[in-house]
Amino acid sequence: MSGSEPHPGSIGPAAGRPVGKPFRVEVKKRGPNAVIKLYGSAGIYECDKIRKPLEELAAQKVPVTVLDLSEMDFIGSAGLSAVVCGHIRNRHHHGQIRLVAPQQGVLEVLQMTCLTKIFPIYSSVDQALAYLERPRGKAATEA
Repeated sequence: MSGSEPHPGSIGPAAGRPVGKPFRVEVKKRGPNAVIKLYGSAGIYECDKIRKPLEELAAQKVPVTVLDLSEMDFIGSAGLSAVVCGHIRNRHHHGQIRLVAPQQGVLEVLQMTCLTKIFPIYSSVDQALAYLERPRGKAATEA
């Protein structure tokens, strides 16, 4: 990469859009839970594509929504805001959002904003879905 080329994930000069892979979203149900896989770069123009499925799943009272970030190379403040809004909506029905395998740049943003204290991060979708908390007040033998 020469000095004049923008770094992947940086803001493009003409449109104010992130430079990198095109953004897309894939939503799949896994039993009562859901997995949202995010691909590419998400700047201000893509935040509604994150917010909308999170709102829809919260309205359906999905217990666990997994955000698979393994193919996401950039997320801006608007995208982070959409995830936090989804978290707040999920809290109304005691639902959770869990994050999976963020790439280094995305992980650094999550750490800088202290969102790693709010969202558990797992290495795989299966791991995120396997760890389902027991109902409060139940002993391990009762569950």
